[in-house]
This record gives sequence, structure tokens and C-alpha cells, in this order.
Amino acid sequence: MSLGERHHDVAAYALGVLEPADALRCEEHLARCPACAVGLADFAFTASALAQLAEREPLRPLGSVRGHAAPAGRRRARGRRPAGRRWRARVVGVAAALAVAVPGAVLLGAPDGVGEDPGIRRAAATDSATGASASVALRDREWGTEVALRVAGVRGPHVCELVVVGTDGRAWPVMTWATDDGDKPLMEGGIALRLGEIERLEVRSVSGERLVSVRP
Repeated sequence: MSLGERHHDVAAYALGVLEPADALRCEEHLARCPACAVGLADFAFTASALAQLAEREPLRPLGSVRGHAAPAGRRRARGRRPAGRRWRARVVGVAAALAVAVPGAVLLGAPDGVGEDPGIRRAAATDSATGASASVALRDREWGTEVALRVAGVRGPHVCELVVVGTDGRAWPVMTWATDDGDKPLMEGGIALRLGEIERLEVRSVSGERLVSVRP
């Protein structure tokens, strides 16, 4: 499989239709290619959900439609399902591992422009008073804006929240999380506002203290 082919095989990997050797090479490529890792995250959970739906409402074999269903065929079909479930678990696991290891380089800025996506807007800021810093990556979607956030320097323990302030001054809560000294959590979420409607993003404590503010 050439490099160009690997760039186009993320969907096939997520669906489990690659040969084992190609799947292994695809995994090795995913570990080095931030752009494809992001693509896998987009495909993996959708593929898993579709497969689970198919298991709940399986298509009837052609034999049963004609009144000649083969019991052995049904047994073989049932026997393949655990393997399918194991594969989906593996794909989701790989996607989750890459979500931890890669998005800091992908969504929040890849070194030397590797995997740079022109559709992602990035920004970062540090608050000199609190010592907290935040890096954000925003991607405009039809439904609103996809948000990736990395926070560091929060003196804890703290329960924090991300609030997006629109250009009209309205504040929209996005997510909450628990953190402690030394933590650098990476979170992903979404907001109904389109990218052009966002004035700033604020990381706050749940008591209302503003820890750091970022303007995209």
C-alpha cells in the first residue's frame, strides 16, 4: 500500500474491510499522520454505530426469503459477529488512543505544519494573573462549531468550565471537567454558534472566576 493509498484507506480501516497486513500498515501510518488520525476519529464511531444498528435489525438472508434458509449459513453468520464486534472495539480503541496522543499535534497545531488543516482556526493565550493557559482549535460545521481545547497551569483541584461568548455578548456553556495541579487535559466539544459568531472562549472555575480567555 503506497502512502497515497493509505491516505484514502482510513474509511476502509474503520469498516474493517482491509486485509490484515494492510490494516497493520494503516495503523502504523495513523500513528505518524495526524491528518489521517483525525479522519479515523470521524469514521470510527460512525462505523461502530452503523454496525450496531445492523446487528439489531439484520437483513434476512436470501434463502429465508425464498423459504430455503440454510441453518449452516445462519450459524456461520452468527459466528462472524463476535469477530465484527472485536474489530469495532479495536478500531474505536485505536481512535481513542490517537485522540489522546495526536490531537494535541493535529487540532492544536502540528509541528512544522504536518497535517495542517486550513479549515481549523487555532489560538492560544496565557493569563499572567492566574498562570492558566489554553490552546483552542475551532472548525466551522453546518451545525455550529467543533471545539478542541487544551488547558494547562490551572492550580487545583478545580472544576472548570468552558464558556463561549458570542459576538452578541451571550455566553454559551460548552463543557465542564475536573482538574488538578499539573494536569493538561484535552477536551473536545461543540457549540451551536458558527465560527464567525464567536467573540472569545473563556475557561472559568465553576465559582465564576475567569482563569484564561482566548480570542480566535
